[in-house]
Amino acid sequence: MKTTILAIPLLALLLSGCSDNGASDAAFHNEPEQTDNESVSEPVPDEDEIRFTAGAAYFNRLTTNRYMLSEDDIDPADSGTWLIDLRNSAAFSEGSLPEAVSSDPASLGDVLGALRQTDQVVFISEDGQVASQVMAATRMAGINSSLLAGGIRDYKGDLQPGQRSVSELLDTVEEAPGGDPETQIMDEVVNRYLSGDIATDRSRVDPETLHANLSDYYIIDTRSEADYKEAHVPTAHHIPVASIGQHMPDIPADKPLLVYCYSGQTGAQAATVLAVAGFETYTLTGGMGNWVQQGFETAQPEADPVTQ
Repeated sequence: MKTTILAIPLLALLLSGCSDNGASDAAFHNEPEQTDNESVSEPVPDEDEIRFTAGAAYFNRLTTNRYMLSEDDIDPADSGTWLIDLRNSAAFSEGSLPEAVSSDPASLGDVLGALRQTDQVVFISEDGQVASQVMAATRMAGINSSLLAGGIRDYKGDLQPGQRSVSELLDTVEEAPGGDPETQIMDEVVNRYLSGDIATDRSRVDPETLHANLSDYYIIDTRSEADYKEAHVPTAHHIPVASIGQHMPDIPADKPLLVYCYSGQTGAQAATVLAVAGFETYTLTGGMGNWVQQGFETAQPEADPVTQ
């Protein structure tokens, strides 16, 4: 009899234990499980950070020739090099480099993937300033691009009537896949820049407009320190072009930037990189040379800061 009495509580305990475990198992199995086919979501890339980092990296690896090629550096017969004339169709038809093709800057933003498949792209414009802008923007999209220094204006070789469009070359390559998220973001940013700032000509400020609105801009002089000390646009800050990347964190964001150099090519390149990096940036048409030629006053460094 005692054996039966002891067995009943033991049986109850066992049944109770089984019941609790069953409830726990059910609760456990109701939790969602990650399957082998599910992947952990990647963090969304920060566009501002990617742009800023790309801009700083551009300046930090800037070559001494600023990606500007003389006519002796260019071989029109080299099938691996695309010569793209950015001037209007009338100017292109009148005369361009042999083997050059025509394209407006805005159209290039849609074919960045194809341009990445070429060995080299050389951009051509009237004086080199627009070509410098397009070159800088496309380099930030991973394209091996350069420009004809001085543009058609300084070219001494023979010109031929331009007849071909860039579409003829695009048909010979396959557009590369979109690439990683950072590449896709930079393509989108560069596309917006090419179809916006350059296409509308709003990224360039003439000397007269700058003179009337000096206080509206944070002005950066990218020339040599010696030339800056000799004369510069009033209120301009001296930051050599190769050092801009180091100083980007300190450049104020409460004013639009205006960047200039000697003739406009390096200034346009620097302004483009800063614009693609996220700053509101403009360049001085014709650079310091045009400012002086127009007869506007210059300043000496006693009253203005020099950034070393």
